[in-house]
Formats: sequence, C-alpha cells, structure tokens
Amino acid sequence: MHLDRKSWRKALVTLVSPFLVYLLAKKFGVHEVEALMLTAVPAVLVTFVPLWKERKLNVFGLLILIGIVVRLTVAIISGNPRMTLLSDAFVLLGFAFVCVESMMIGRPLMYYFLRQLRQSIGRSITSSLWQQPLEGKKQKIFMKITAVWAIGLVLGALIQAIVIFHVAVSFALLIDHGLEILVMLIFGLWTRNYLAMHREKEM
Repeated sequence: MHLDRKSWRKALVTLVSPFLVYLLAKKFGVHEVEALMLTAVPAVLVTFVPLWKERKLNVFGLLILIGIVVRLTVAIISGNPRMTLLSDAFVLLGFAFVCVESMMIGRPLMYYFLRQLRQSIGRSITSSLWQQPLEGKKQKIFMKITAVWAIGLVLGALIQAIVIFHVAVSFALLIDHGLEILVMLIFGLWTRNYLAMHREKEM
C-alpha cells in the first residue's frame, strides 16, 4: 500500500486535529463530553468537503460518517467522556462482526470493500481479480483476508478499551486515533502483500 506525501499529511491531520480541537475547547471551559463531541468537526470536514465537490460519498467517507454518528449518539446517551471515546471501539467491533457475518454467507466483506476502495481512488478494477465471480480459490483468498481483518479489528478495539480506561482522557484521545491509523496501515500493508502473492494468472 503506497502512501504518497498527500496521504501522509492527511493521516497526520486526522491524528492531531481532534486532539487540538479538544485542547482548545477545554481551554475555553467547554465540558469534557461536549469537547469530545467537537472533535468530530475535523472528520466532518474531511468527509463533507469531498462530498460537496464530487457529489458522492466514498467508502472511507461512509466509515467516517458512521463513526461520527456513533460517537455523538454515545456521548448524548451516556454523558461519560470515556464511554464517548469507547464509541470508536464499538465501531471497530461492529465492522469485525459484519466481516464474520459476510464470511458465514460466503460473501467476504473485504472483497467488496477493497473493490469499492480501488474505484474511489481511481484505480483500475478491470483485472480478473475484480471481475471474475467470487468463487473457488479467489473466494478462499478473500475469506482469509476478511478473517485476518476481523481479528485485527477486535484486537484494536480491545487495546483501545484498555488504554481509554487507564490513561487521561486527553492522552487516550490521541492514542485512540493513532491506534486506528496504525491498524489500518499494518493490515493494509499485509493485504497488499498477500494479494501480491496471488497474481492474476493464479486466479
């Protein structure tokens, strides 16, 4: 998974901006839960600026939107800052659950997710990997990818939960976003390398 300079800048902004928003809100006396709700503002901008320009929501935008809705809902219902942070772990667990469910019906989620992701970033999906029916060896490959992602997401959620309840809220916020980026990076690289082992002629 190649990341250009623009992608690294975006990842850095995604990591740091919620933390800065939280610190600024606290400086002006905003309650902790409301300050955490305001940390969704950078994500809203990242999601809706491209949506406004391109008139379409890509797969990353959809995931960000789901995360925002879950965080705001948990914040309003619980009124607890740590539970608000824990909402991100709920999203990871939810995605892991969907991965498992998709495997049970023989339609591994990561095949459709990666196919849509390639389209959203302008990559070709004309090769047999993305055009041939999802069956046989190809199905087994994406079943394994989906299973690995499900395990990774569960582990990420568990680590998030441990961190959130053992460190200060401000520090947990920073680690929370950093951990999500790290999980996506590690498993994204693994997925790319795993698919590279199964070239088109082997499908």
